[in-house]
Amino acid sequence: MEIWTSLDSRQAWCQFDPETQTDTPSPSSFQCLPAELRLKIYAYLFTIYRVEIIRRKSKKTEGTKKLYYRLYSKRLRPRVDKNQEKPGRWWIKSLPMTLIFTCRSIYLDTILLLYANTQFVFATTNAMTRFIKITPSDAQAAIRHVELKHIMYNEPRLTEFRIYKARSDMAFYLACEDMALAFKGLRVLHVDMRIYDWPIRLEIGELWSLPLLFFGRESGTGTDIDEASVRLRMVMFSDEALQIIARGLEERIMGPEKFQIREDERLARKLHVLGRKTKVLRLVM
Repeated sequence: MEIWTSLDSRQAWCQFDPETQTDTPSPSSFQCLPAELRLKIYAYLFTIYRVEIIRRKSKKTEGTKKLYYRLYSKRLRPRVDKNQEKPGRWWIKSLPMTLIFTCRSIYLDTILLLYANTQFVFATTNAMTRFIKITPSDAQAAIRHVELKHIMYNEPRLTEFRIYKARSDMAFYLACEDMALAFKGLRVLHVDMRIYDWPIRLEIGELWSLPLLFFGRESGTGTDIDEASVRLRMVMFSDEALQIIARGLEERIMGPEKFQIREDERLARKLHVLGRKTKVLRLVM
């Protein structure tokens, strides 16, 4: 099931300005509650959402034949925080947008909570760039979960077309740098990348890996990733070699200490599952 929602700057998602609301009625009894209590109530309403940000042509021409590109969101199955896997059963819950735009006070209380509880998926560089341009800086700093799906430009056969590959690689490079600088609260990063550079060496530090290194702790961008998952695809290398380099990128992004803690937790979960299976076999026998 797909639900499409416009995310253009003209829409209320990013354009609502509480400063323009001149009417200031007396606060309700709910707004008089302490901020800590209100946040606990909001936590029951704002669950985990996962949306894919897509840039495509707008169907509304607004009386002109000129085509406009806007951002739209596609609802996806959310990931579980413990193991970052998708749950078995899932049903679409509507976004509490009506609550957010109730009044100025509730807007200020909930808008950052919406961005913090949303898992954003970007499949194109244009969507990343457009999203960074139209989203407020405070909202960007509140985002904690990002997934990047990137397909590199293939090696052109003619030299005159190589400029298009250079533009594509540079656009993704700059988009990752801007995202790492803007998303200060980013804690979870998933990357699914198809590599089409050739000839290359499958090593960290090559041109194809530089955009991902912006999210590392040593890059100086201020990001502090707690969970990183990298999947590399390249037809010229084996899956084992790609997995080794992907784990190396995860360690560079997370840091050696967090990476080792995550690996220990994964090993403990595997041993726990194997222990449960052994007990079941003993009971059956």
